[in-house]
Amino acid sequence: MAMLKSYTVTFRGSPTERFSTHARDEVKGLDNALTHALNLIRAGHQEVAIHDGTGKSVSGDLLMACCRGDKELTPDLFS
Repeated sequence: MAMLKSYTVTFRGSPTERFSTHARDEVKGLDNALTHALNLIRAGHQEVAIHDGTGKSVSGDLLMACCRGDKELTPDLFS
C-alpha cells in the first residue's frame, strides 16, 4: 500500500474575525486536502490554501475552480 503524501492546508483561523491569525492543518493525500479546503471555505474561512511541502501552493481562483470541479487538482497545478 502506497503512503499518501502530506499536504498542509492553511486558512484564516476564524471565519468571523477579520484579523484572526492563520491556522494550519496537516492532511494526508491530495483528495483529502481538497475536501478539507472545501469544508473550510464552506464554513466561511478566508485565505484557504493547500501547500505541497516544497514551497508551492494552490489558492484563490485556482483552488475555487478545483473545488467546483472545473479543474482537477493535480500536483502539477502547484506553483
